[in-house]
Amino acid sequence: MIFKVILTGISGVGLWLFLKSGIADYITFRTHFAFLDYTAAKWLVILQNLAMLMFFVLLGYALSEVTQKNKDKKYSPKPLIWLGCAAVTGAVIFFAERP
Repeated sequence: MIFKVILTGISGVGLWLFLKSGIADYITFRTHFAFLDYTAAKWLVILQNLAMLMFFVLLGYALSEVTQKNKDKKYSPKPLIWLGCAAVTGAVIFFAERP
């Protein structure tokens, strides 16, 4: 349980980093160039990328759990709750940081 809470928190921070860095604008072609910060430490960039990856891993896990049709297994909303917690964490940090 504690491990899931920690991973959900990391996923929330990953969503915040994804929104903060403007990658969504680059993916949707609103921005033509991606500007990378070459002054940041390599280990920090790797940790940031891993946090963003953790959010998308949690998103994929939640979607796979919801869309699986397994007759032996009852539907559980827990993956969606964890995803919602991560999304709320990322959104709160993102909007709290804005001026």
